[in-house]
Amino acid sequence: MHCAEAVLASVKNEFLPEAGDELVHLASGFGGGSGAGCICGAVAGGTMAIGLVVKDRKLSAALTKELHHWFKEQYRVTCCKALTANGKKRCVEFTANTAGKVAELLQKK
Repeated sequence: MHCAEAVLASVKNEFLPEAGDELVHLASGFGGGSGAGCICGAVAGGTMAIGLVVKDRKLSAALTKELHHWFKEQYRVTCCKALTANGKKRCVEFTANTAGKVAELLQKK
């Protein structure tokens, strides 16, 4: 799995395990910054995971904004190309920390 799939799968398994595993395929196009390198797949997967679990659009938007703000505080940017300019060795860190942050946001909602 790449970053977006991993974050979405992690949150789905914890918060909505009854949703089928094929749901994770929705994230397949978001790897490597959606092919263009602009948005980190972990952030994209986290955004999808929030939308999957939260049914209120305003709350979903607020949590997504909070996720993006947190990610930028942690890593300066959300751009995959910038994050991986020196290689993809930190992608596991980005993915794990983002999945954890999404879970934290969802638990306090």
